[in-house]
Amino acid sequence: MNKQDFKVEEMYPLISEIISSGGSFRLFPKGTSMLPTIKQGDDSVELAAPKKLKKYDIVLYKRPNGQFVIHRIMKMKNDEVVLCGDNQVALEEGIDANDILAKVTGIYKGEKLFKNTDFSYKFYSFFWANTRIFRRVYRGIKRRIKNA
Repeated sequence: MNKQDFKVEEMYPLISEIISSGGSFRLFPKGTSMLPTIKQGDDSVELAAPKKLKKYDIVLYKRPNGQFVIHRIMKMKNDEVVLCGDNQVALEEGIDANDILAKVTGIYKGEKLFKNTDFSYKFYSFFWANTRIFRRVYRGIKRRIKNA
């Protein structure tokens, strides 16, 4: 797969057209908020229509400031979702489910695809999402030791 450097904002009309017609789109995300699940420069994601969203799904959404973000669903309350990056501890609340533009249906580690229906993917998602509080405590202790 040839990695092209482009802004999601520029390509979103094409991405939207592809996924709304039932197709999927491979995207190479930038940033560190989804480490270690998605590593910039090495990993890519397969995006599809955001049908049947559930807890622990990874989704693409657009913030009110126009920024496109890929994060994991931590909670669902009616038409509202709570998201968090795997490398973050703060929850992003108050997100309307209608702001979710696509669902990650698989993660490519190199050329190996891990589908979101695979047992290993589901187990990892459950484990990682449910250890967030421990990572938060660990970071707090680490920060206190460093500043002591």
